Amino acid sequence: MRIGLGLTEAVALAHARGLVHGSLAPRAVLVTDRDVRLIGWATATVDRVDSAHRDVLPLSDTYLEASDSGRSLTPQSDMYAVGALLLAFLSGQWSDPRADNSEQGPLTNPGIAPVLLRTLWRCLENDPARRPFAAFLVGAFAHASGGPAPDRTSVELVAEDVRRMRNAARQNISTYGLEFARLLHTFSNQLASQGL
Repeated sequence: MRIGLGLTEAVALAHARGLVHGSLAPRAVLVTDRDVRLIGWATATVDRVDSAHRDVLPLSDTYLEASDSGRSLTPQSDMYAVGALLLAFLSGQWSDPRADNSEQGPLTNPGIAPVLLRTLWRCLENDPARRPFAAFLVGAFAHASGGPAPDRTSVELVAEDVRRMRNAARQNISTYGLEFARLLHTFSNQLASQGL
């Protein structure tokens, strides 16, 4: 629970600042006695601009969806990796859990609430718009662990992403219009899943 909460908090903070890690893997997650650190940012996408180092430095694509590997990465790409990484951690098998468990049912963990497991499986949805936002996962882990709620609700953090992308789309609709539409679709799915 602590690792899941720490990882999702780090990814949510990055996404709120316009960063997409794009290479999430076990080696990028450092667990200390006090917190969880996310490293390996040299190949990150910053404000929808890919790093010049992506062609030079080795990327870890084990936890990327196959369709994500050849294009610019988005927050939804990171969410696939977060779900795959955390499900692999829970199962103890360091591979894409969807390949090992297509039914999404046998993976159980008595220490993890079934609702949280289903949310992690949603990270592996083929349609990126159906994947939860990192901020939503922060709230889900905080709630499941019985800890305090995050300072800001997941809806507020995602709404901030929508506002930032709206501004980018206003400046250049041909470049950011489709991504803005996808983000709105994802946001509406997220609101619907929360009954809002």
